[in-house]
Parts: sequence; C-alpha cells; structure tokens
Amino acid sequence: MTTDYTGGAGQERAGRRRASQAGIYGVAQPVRTSSDPTMTDLTVEETAATVVRLASRVADMSAAYEQAARRDAGTAREQAQSQHLQLQRQVREVAAEQHSAAVAKVKSAAEAIAPGILSSAWDNLEALRQPARILDSASYVRAGGIRPSASDSRAVLAPLLVPLLDHGNLLVAAPGDSTAVGGIVQEIVLRSLLGTGAGQLSLATYDPHLRGTTAPFTALRQVSDELVPPTLASPEELHDLLDELSHDVRRISEMFEGVPTTLGEFRHDAGQPIERYRLVVLLNYPLGFDARTHGLLRTLLRTGPACGISFILHHDSTAAQPDEVNPDDLYPLATVLRVGSLSTVDGLDGFHIDTGLAPSLAVIEPAIDELQERAKVAAAPKISFSDLQPEPAKRWQESSAERVTAVIGRAGHQPVEITVGDEREQRHNILVSGAVGQGKSNLLMVLVHSWAVRYSADELELYLLDFKDGVTLFPLSPQPDRVGWLPQARVLGLESDRAYGAAVLEHLVDEFERRAKIIKPYGDNVMRYRQARPDAKMPRIITVIDEFQVLFEEDDELSKAALLNLERLAKQGRAYGIHLVLASQTLSGITAMLSKQDGIFAQFPIRLALKNSAPESRAVLDQHNTEAARLRYRGELIVNTDFGQVEANHRAVVALADPAELATLRVELWRRVPNPATPSVFNGGAAADLVATLRLSALAIDEDEPVALLGLPVAVTPEPVAVPLSAETGRHLSVVGAGDSASGSTQSAGAVLLQSATASLAYQHKPGSARFVILNLLPAKSRDQVVVDKLALALTSLGHQPDVRTAAQLVETITELSGEITIRREGSLTTAAYLVAFGMDRAPNLRSPDPATFVQPIDSLHALWREGSPLGIHVLGWWGNVRSYNDQLGMEANGTVDALALLRVSNQDVIDLLGPFVSWNGPTNRALVSDVAEATDPTVIVPFGSLTDESIHQLTQDRVPR
Repeated sequence: MTTDYTGGAGQERAGRRRASQAGIYGVAQPVRTSSDPTMTDLTVEETAATVVRLASRVADMSAAYEQAARRDAGTAREQAQSQHLQLQRQVREVAAEQHSAAVAKVKSAAEAIAPGILSSAWDNLEALRQPARILDSASYVRAGGIRPSASDSRAVLAPLLVPLLDHGNLLVAAPGDSTAVGGIVQEIVLRSLLGTGAGQLSLATYDPHLRGTTAPFTALRQVSDELVPPTLASPEELHDLLDELSHDVRRISEMFEGVPTTLGEFRHDAGQPIERYRLVVLLNYPLGFDARTHGLLRTLLRTGPACGISFILHHDSTAAQPDEVNPDDLYPLATVLRVGSLSTVDGLDGFHIDTGLAPSLAVIEPAIDELQERAKVAAAPKISFSDLQPEPAKRWQESSAERVTAVIGRAGHQPVEITVGDEREQRHNILVSGAVGQGKSNLLMVLVHSWAVRYSADELELYLLDFKDGVTLFPLSPQPDRVGWLPQARVLGLESDRAYGAAVLEHLVDEFERRAKIIKPYGDNVMRYRQARPDAKMPRIITVIDEFQVLFEEDDELSKAALLNLERLAKQGRAYGIHLVLASQTLSGITAMLSKQDGIFAQFPIRLALKNSAPESRAVLDQHNTEAARLRYRGELIVNTDFGQVEANHRAVVALADPAELATLRVELWRRVPNPATPSVFNGGAAADLVATLRLSALAIDEDEPVALLGLPVAVTPEPVAVPLSAETGRHLSVVGAGDSASGSTQSAGAVLLQSATASLAYQHKPGSARFVILNLLPAKSRDQVVVDKLALALTSLGHQPDVRTAAQLVETITELSGEITIRREGSLTTAAYLVAFGMDRAPNLRSPDPATFVQPIDSLHALWREGSPLGIHVLGWWGNVRSYNDQLGMEANGTVDALALLRVSNQDVIDLLGPFVSWNGPTNRALVSDVAEATDPTVIVPFGSLTDESIHQLTQDRVPR
C-alpha cells in the first residue's frame, strides 16, 4: 500500500523552510537598490539605523517563526501518530478482507469437490440434514483441518480433503495405540455414508484388536446386513474379504467392457445407481497379513477405487514387519496422513493437520438414525419397461419356432435378454427366487409382458399359476367391468391350490404327449416340425408357477404325482415347445424337491435371483454362490445362465412393470385379435359362478333326468360337477359339514351348496312342473336364513311355487311325503318332488315314537331314502356335522343315498363315510363329492356362490326353454 505520509521530522523541516523564505523576503522588500533615488539620500547613520531596525525585525520574526515551527512540529507529530494508527487499521482491514476472501475461495473450492457434509463442519446442521442424491458419492472427504506450520495460531485455514470413492485411498501412518486413528476413521466413514446415495455404500472392517472403531455404524444392519457386515478379526476372514473384493473388481471391470472409466462415471452415464460402493477399513496393518494378502491389498489399492472400492488403511508404524510384507509398497497408492504430535500429509509441505476430529455421539446417533431411514426407502433405479420393448409397429413380428426371448432390464448400459428354447444354447427352463418384497412379482410381470409384446397368441401360449393371493395375475384375466385381457394367456390360476396345480401339470403332460405324436414324423423337436410345416400352428407354451413349492408342502400322493409330472416336463417338455418358469421365495425347505435336484433343478440352467438370504442364494444359484445375499435393494437381480456357477453371475436391474402401462398394453394387444380366446380362469379363493356355468353349459329343460349342479372341479378345462336325480334307487343328495363358503362370505358352505343344487334343478324344470318343499330347520336368527329366502325367491322367479315348511312341520312333512309313495306306485302322481332340508342336524330325535301311533318319524325319512327316488321323490339335505347324519341314516338306510358332498369335516370322518382309501382335509371353499352310482373317485370341487338379487334376475333371463 502507498501513501504520501513523510513523518514528523519532515514536517518540522518544511516549517523551517517556510520561515526562512518569509524572513528573506521580509528583509529584502524595504531596501532600495541603486536605481531607487530615495536610497541615495540616506546618511550612513540613517542607513545603519535602518539596518538595525531591520535586523531587529528579522530577529523578532525569526523568534516568532521558531515558535511557530515548534508549535507546527508538535501538531505534525500528533497528526503523524494519528495517521499511523489509521494506517494500521487500514492494513488490518485489508488483511482481514484478503484473508476472508482467501478462506471463502478455499471453502468454495472445497464445497465444489466435497459438497455438504463431505467438507462442512459438524455443527453445520443444514448440511447434516441434506440427503445425498442417489448417484452422489463421497469422491472427496474431509479428514481434518489444515493450518500453516509457521503460524502460532491454532485456527484451521481450510478442510483437509482426501480423494476417496472413484479416486483413491487413505493410508494413516500412526502407532498402534494412537487414539487419533479412531477419530479419523469415524469422521471419514460417517461423512462418506452421509454424502453417498442412500444404501449405495457398504462398510467392511478388519479390526484384529477388536477395538470397535466402526461399532457406531452397526445399527445400519437393521436395514441390511450388507450395509455394515460383521467386523472381521482373523487372518482367514481377512483373506476371504480380499478375495471377495478381487472378484468384485474383476466383475465390475468386465462390466466397463474395456472403456477407461470409473464406477461413478459409469453410473452417471447410465443414469442409474449400478453397483454399490465399498469402503474398506483395515486397522493395525500389517498384523494378520502375509505375502499373499499383502499382494492382494497392493493390487486392490491400485485397481479398486475405479471400481468403487476404496480403503482406509491404518499402518501401525510400531508393529513388527512380517517377512515379504513391505509397507513401502503401499504408500504410493494412497494419500498418506502421518499422525504424531504434529500431523502431516505427504506432499503438503508447510502445513500441519488437525486430526481425530470425530463427531460426538450427539451427532453420530441422529445421523445413523437418518441413514437408516434413507436406506429403508432406497429403491432400485427405475428402468422403463417400454423403453426395452419393440415399438408398436414391430410388435408380434417374431417367431417362436427357434426360441422365445424376453428383455427384462439392464446390466449397466446393456439390455438383459432371457431366451428359452434355443437348441444351440440348450437353456429351456428358468428358476426365479427372491425374498418377500424384493420384486419377484414385478420380475414375473416383466417376463410375461415382454414375451407378450414380441409373440402373438399363435406363437406363444402362457399358463400362469399363482399360489399366493392371486393379486398379481388378476389383471390378466377377463373382468366384467373392463375391456381386454392378455391374449396369450390360456390358463390363469388365481390363488391356486395344490390340487389345481397338480391338474395343470397333468394337463401339460397330456399336451406333451399329444404333440409328441404330431411331431414324431418330422423329427424330435418342435423346431424341426415347424421348419417342415411352416403353416402349421404349434405355439410354444411357457408355464409360470409362482410359489411353486406349495405343491410339495405335504408328503402325500398328490405331491408325488405332481413331482413326477414336473420332472417329466422339465426333462422332455422342451423338445415339444413346453418350458417352465418356477418362482419361489424359498427353495431350501422343499425336501421333496431337493431330493430330486439332479432330476429337476439340473434342467434349469437359467437362474434369476433377487435379494435373498445366503442359504436361499445357495439353494437357487449354487451351494458356493451367495451373491444374491449381497444385492442391495428391491429390483436388483443376479442373472446366471450357467446353473448358478459363480463365474456366470451378472448383476442387473429389472425394469419397472407399471400396472397402468401394462394395462394399456394388454388392451392394445387384445384389440389386435378379432376374437381372442377366453382363458381358463381358476380363482381358488372365490366361489364358482352358477349363472355363468349355466350359460356355458346351456342346460336344456330335461324333466326326465335333471341334474343338481354343485360346483366346478379343480381342473384346467372344468365341466360342472352334477348329480343326476333320475328315477333310480338312491338318487338323493346329502351335504355334510360346516364351515364358511368362499372367502368374504358369511353364509355356511353347506347351506349355499344346497341352495345352488336346488336352484339348478328348478332351472331345468318347466314352470310349475315340479314340487319343491323347503324344510327350514334353521334358528330364526341364523345367518343362513337369507340363503333360504333367496332360494325361495329364485324358485318363484323361475315359475315354481316353493312350499316352505318350518321346524314345527318336520314330522308332518316327512310323513306326508312318505305317504305319497303308495300313491306314486299306483301311478296317480308323477310330478317330481324335491324335499330340500336345511339344518337337519337340528332336527329333534326322530327315533322317538309318536304317542298316538307309536310310529317313529325316522321310519318316514328312511322310506323316502329307500323308495322315493324311483318314484320321483328326491331328498336333498344339509347336516352340519357327521354325527347327526350318521345317527339319522343309521344301519336301516345305509347305502340308500348315492351322492354325498362333504365340506369341512375331519379326515377320520371322511374315512368313515367314504372308506379307508380316501383322504381329504376339507379346506375352505372346497367340497368333496362322491357319487357311488358313477363309479368314479371322489371329486374336489369349488362350490357355487350364494344367490343374489342380481344373479336371480340373470338366472331368470338366461333360462333356456325346451
């Protein structure tokens, strides 16, 4: 800084100069020169006097000027001191401004490369609360503060930023007992976790002394074990960790496909958080290291950062050095922070480092809580399903003759294709696994719809079974309130049960055998057949079974039969264009299937594993492959096309199957087909539809041999199960058992089954051509009274006049009907009569004789059972329990009732009624129907649902006249 300031001495000299000049002029002004005529007239005395006067005046003036000069010098000194102080203030202000500007520049630069909490002080609450974006990473992290070595001030001039993720490693050289090491590690780890996208950084620690340096972060295991795995302490664990990291480096490097890049650049280019970063803390090196692990570490320090793997390595400078382990090999591969009384960083001369600035627990604990919440909601990157599929103009352009391909997501920048049926690759079946909530249903929907947009219904048929709640497949089925369904779907099992799954496998085996006969003259597989017969129609069949392990949960005959059929399809079905996709949350507990691993699982080379536990990863991939346990979030996937071998693992992200997008797609595909075939839909949790069944069956009025419809069998192409009520002995129906009807229903299953059986009979009779006597023994407040009321309404709507009797009329009713037997023998009465009895288990003791006639009422009931049906009287009754039924049947009428429908009864009761070779546990919304006259095995059915006002109206409108 420049100034015109000259100081106090200069001012004094200037004053004297001014005084001298004034005196000279003052003396010289009155003296005349030779040219002045008055001066020549002066006498010497006068001249002398004048000189004296002038001299005196000069002396007086000099004294005055000297006094003025002294006074001016004092003033000058005061002014100089004032200016000096002012200048000092100016210097300080300029210095402060320049210092502030320099610090601001440093902070700005630090914020640019290490934004937010990566470089901020711990008291910066705003930075603490600001979540990192999903692609953010801790590329540079604050590891302390910098101050000049020559300064006595303890003030930190700038944060010390060290390159980390994507860029480098940190080596802390310090004695093994240095407390500063823990502070450095905790500061960098916490900043890295907070500054990296939620769930995108996992921490691994090797701590041979088990000091618990990274213990504050173990709470993140509550979200995922992969975020903070257990601390390692033994050399063997260290060796395994470095081997695992080496495998990751190879895998990620291959994903880069030879392009020089870093994981961060790769993620940003893809716009997706591909792969997870790893921060590895190794304490007390070289303890536990040998030549091999040292070599591995050296390689990883060099190659790891670019692959998202960075190290914080503590070199114990006081530890003994093992043979062939040279720490000097590692120093050039990291930023070196030397910790001592005055800490330094190699290459940063002239500065000291303030280290060990770990945050307090008051900062760590809420920060960990925040990290937990962020990690819980961390989701897989969103990849659009439609972006991976053909454009609308190119849909349904592919042939399935040689293969069937689906595109399900991305691995890095590349789309992931899954192909089955290729004879060269010999990959025909797919195994899918994933824990609850990891996106298995989404993956299956992506697979199914990717196939659907590529292959028309003439090229591909889909058999889709769901053994869970049926929600996933429900939108693919026809619904009365909307247009469209998946046109390739041939079978849809919504909330399937074991019996239906077994039936589908049996159906597929039949189809396999049918195709084998057709293909045989042209070769041994569907590809050769279609090459020889290009105009022939033989679409590939892909069967997707979600939670297929349900089929094998019980060790029974059904399970054994299903296993044999599944094994046959897995081994031979591919030759005839039948492929399997088996999906499950768990495979490790399926004992029946594990015993057949060589027979079944060996036929599934394609393994798709979402995140799961290590045991489940081994079960679905390979006994040595736990890669699925290391996945990070929902939607991330291990794609393996070599029977689960570790070397064939590829990480990918599944596309998002947006329900609205897929619904629009299905409508578009459905409209491409003039008359799309309606799939066979089985909803195990819903009752069968009586009205729809009557429509499809187109039952004509047949008064000679009407049938009582009970429900639909558990089959792929179900024909309604009906009990013919012809004029033959034993043609009665007994419904036995309690329990609810379909899920959501409040009526008893037995009451509803009896209702639908009677309504279907009335549907087949001309109005008024049959007599329906309804015997209602139910309590007045019974929830099943509405079932009786709706039945009476349905009969009336169909043109019949139901005769409803109460419990008080029981004896009168059965006596009256049994009395008709004699009349009917004479031929005087031929109208069909149906006694429909609700709640027969509530009947009083029918074996008590009438006091007047000494006749037991049970005799009348037995007479109806023995002799009624050949004469047109049929008894349809519901008993809530087996004991009451057996008591009323007794030995006298045993064998007189051909048809029996059992609901929820014990297995022992089933054996008592049907014999020792029938086993059944009576699940909800199922009935077991046996008709001895048909000489077939008992059939499991889904009973029809209860009648409503709307269904009664439809029943009346759809009635088919004779």
